Amino acid sequence: FLFDTDVFSNEKLIEEFLFNHICLDVQEAIPNYLFAEFDGLRLVDVAKKAWDEYNSENKFKLSMIKNHLAELLILCARASDASNASDLSSHNFYISFRKKLKEEFKTLKKVTDYSDALAISEKQLNDIVKQRTGKTASALIFDQLILESKRLINAGLSSKEIAYELNFSDPSHFSKFFKNQTGLSTSEFRIVHE
Repeated sequence: FLFDTDVFSNEKLIEEFLFNHICLDVQEAIPNYLFAEFDGLRLVDVAKKAWDEYNSENKFKLSMIKNHLAELLILCARASDASNASDLSSHNFYISFRKKLKEEFKTLKKVTDYSDALAISEKQLNDIVKQRTGKTASALIFDQLILESKRLINAGLSSKEIAYELNFSDPSHFSKFFKNQTGLSTSEFRIVHE
């Protein structure tokens, strides 16, 4: 199913579940779920109903498809909660960190910014992140900044514009950061990815 996540902006449970998938990499939260046989059969039935609606000329078919999709997502959310129940506290801190990072990486660039926001120590945050990803919290912060930098380069922004967009103190600091993280200058990256 391809859909805009805004479709579920009024459904908090589904919106939360989808947001977690948006801000987590596949290596961090594998989007595969194991279902009990009954739920598996139910999923197949709901997906078939959604497909039948899609291929129909029924009135209100988009609303019906949305309802079927909502049911599928809720079943996945249930399965996700069951698999994360073993270490719920650590999981919740990690999800909160990733959400905060997704929302505020342009302004919060230090591990202490995030640990303060989560009311845990830097060490605790690093331990949680390391356990989940094998990386440090600062590495994930840098990864997010580099990902956005690459997107902005591909969108045609200059290094100076990107530096200001990402709230770096000056363009030369951004250029050094980008080169240290990627091994390429922004102009080299632009040439390689044209």
